[in-house]
Amino acid sequence: MLIGELVPADLRHNAIALNSTVVNASRVVGPALAGLAIAYFGEAGCFLINAASYVAVLLALKAMREVRQPPPQEPRGGPWREIGDGLAYAFGHEPIRLVLLALIVYSVAGLPVYTLLPVFAREVLGSGAKGYGVLSSFSGLGATIGALYLARRSTAAGVGAEIVSGTAGMAVALAGIAWSRDFYVSCGFMTLAGWCAIRVLAGANTALQELSDDRHRGRVMSFYSMIFIGLSPFGSFVAGGVAARIGVPWTTAGMAACMALLALGYGRRLRAI
Repeated sequence: MLIGELVPADLRHNAIALNSTVVNASRVVGPALAGLAIAYFGEAGCFLINAASYVAVLLALKAMREVRQPPPQEPRGGPWREIGDGLAYAFGHEPIRLVLLALIVYSVAGLPVYTLLPVFAREVLGSGAKGYGVLSSFSGLGATIGALYLARRSTAAGVGAEIVSGTAGMAVALAGIAWSRDFYVSCGFMTLAGWCAIRVLAGANTALQELSDDRHRGRVMSFYSMIFIGLSPFGSFVAGGVAARIGVPWTTAGMAACMALLALGYGRRLRAI
């Protein structure tokens, strides 16, 4: 939401993609730096360095001077009334509703692959904790490439197509992860998964900010955060329970099927976005 207040509307999609680039690049660089910090300073020293790094965040926030303030609004009857108004707006507009519903399915049936990844590394690939770290790094690398790809776009037009193709690509990646028994092949599919995941998540973020009016943008983005952060653990819980019964590869194959169905259904309604 803050990005929308700091960046002009015509550059908002680039700013969102660059923000995603920084977040996902940290997933590649961060573990490596943490490993060096632990080797030289121990676990306590690593946590101390991590805490000190937040000084840069505080200084950046303090340096912000020109934050565009939305026009003042009249109170409309308390927080529950505001929440209801936001829900009515979001689900009453078909393009916004489609993006949010797609994000719900994606968070529940796509993102839990990262929760199952340690089991893949240990039981399927036999690579243990080291292999899990490498697989995670390749996923972060793919996500960084995907974010840079989105950042180079000159306009937000076509972001719906990015969400569809990213969902279809995620289906291919999940199917490949379920099928692969080779560590290096799995690294390739994790790169694809990271690339597709950021295209969907950053694309949905951009679409929602562009489709919402100024008055409701904050509430719509709150729904985005609630779905992305709140439903992913639920999906991981379900995926873990299913994996305990039928195994991780078959569970991941089922997730791939859900992503393929989502891409097909979403693609048919693409014109609405």
